[in-house]
Amino acid sequence: MPALRLVLRILGWLLTPLVALAAGFIGAVLGTIVAEWIDSPTVGLIVTVSLGGVTGFTALVFWFRLLRHSPKLTHALDLDSTVESPLVALAAAEPGSPPATAEDESPSA
Repeated sequence: MPALRLVLRILGWLLTPLVALAAGFIGAVLGTIVAEWIDSPTVGLIVTVSLGGVTGFTALVFWFRLLRHSPKLTHALDLDSTVESPLVALAAAEPGSPPATAEDESPSA
């Protein structure tokens, strides 16, 4: 059962690039439809690439907003983990202070 949970969590994390890819593809298709009316192939290509990039970026913004405001998705993808990684601890430390070690955190007797 833990292996299935891990596989489902990895597939959930892969949804983010899949959403961006799908939105970018749809935007590029719409850009291609618009580019048919443009005489210059270079401008048509710029329109297609730009529309694909804008729709992909917009989809990512809305996807991250959905992840931030959905408790079910946050829990399912383990975004609310209470385990603090060493990188998070280093980022939270004040500049110039030495990094905390295991001896620093253990209660002294």
